[in-house]
Amino acid sequence: MNRFPLARDLVLVGGGHTHILLLKKFAMNPVEGVRITLVSPRGSATYSGMIPGYIAGHYDLDAVQINLRALCRYAGADFIESEVEEIDLRTDSVVLAGRPSLRFDALSLDIGSGKRDNLSEGQRGGISIKPINDFISSWPSLLKRISDGKIKELGVVGSGAAGIEVAFALEHRIRCGFPERPFSVNLISSTGKISEKYNFFVRRKLENYLSRKNIKIHNDFKAVGYDGSTLLSSKGLGIHLDEVLWATDSKSHGKSLTTDLETDAQGFIAIRETLQSVSRENIFAVGDCASSINNPYPKSGVYAVRQAPILFHNVRAFLLGKKLKSFRPQKKVLSLLSLGERRAIASKGGFYF
Repeated sequence: MNRFPLARDLVLVGGGHTHILLLKKFAMNPVEGVRITLVSPRGSATYSGMIPGYIAGHYDLDAVQINLRALCRYAGADFIESEVEEIDLRTDSVVLAGRPSLRFDALSLDIGSGKRDNLSEGQRGGISIKPINDFISSWPSLLKRISDGKIKELGVVGSGAAGIEVAFALEHRIRCGFPERPFSVNLISSTGKISEKYNFFVRRKLENYLSRKNIKIHNDFKAVGYDGSTLLSSKGLGIHLDEVLWATDSKSHGKSLTTDLETDAQGFIAIRETLQSVSRENIFAVGDCASSINNPYPKSGVYAVRQAPILFHNVRAFLLGKKLKSFRPQKKVLSLLSLGERRAIASKGGFYF
């Protein structure tokens, strides 16, 4: 006889990459007696990998968004459009804004990264690429200011993959969409070289391509604030810019959802190799909001996608009292860096093309 009640409640908070694929897997392999509810502050999810193409003008907004309501109908899940105020670990429930709380037997968090947490009053002019949906909301007005000629010097802070792709995308969109407008894109790096996580050949190729596109590189400039006209460094230096886009490392949600789940030093939810919280077996966390304690890996959509089959197996296994699997991230992954146009540099380890 099954030792579990007939109905078990699985609550998914956030419509990130992993949860989207998880719902597709549940649609194809439903589990009798498991009720699924997805909670998200909006009815659509933006696919972050297509954002550079959206900025560059290759895709419209509909093309880069996934309809969460339709996906839930397909998977036989309930959808609730609401902000989550708290995860109440005393009652195993999700506290929602303006709605009754949701009790859960198992909970999974896929809420991405948090807002950049070092903003001061003088930094309000900058636009952060993450969270993605906040950027999507501000993009039309930014594009209008560019078309009106109000922005001539544009800065992108962050010289990792995200910053480089955004810089190329902006250059392509402005050059092709507003050829009569004088403009310059500036890429701001806090270190002495760009794209440090890539091999020498990729970096050299990127530097050559940035030069061909007249994108200015500012190395060793650790940006700490933007006052609406000047980007300031930690050394007190300044660069005049009409607008700044922040494409820096992911920030955690910290203690915004609960004070009881254990986190790493940066505030990301600490998880085991099974994707379970280190402090609660019935809570899972995936994507950018989580950090593996024993086997850390970069914040990247590649890993979020690969977590989906493990999360699917482990959530089912937990609810059915079976053995869980470990998520083993690849040490080397294929990376594609888009170059503004419909071109990209692909690399994996020491190889590139």
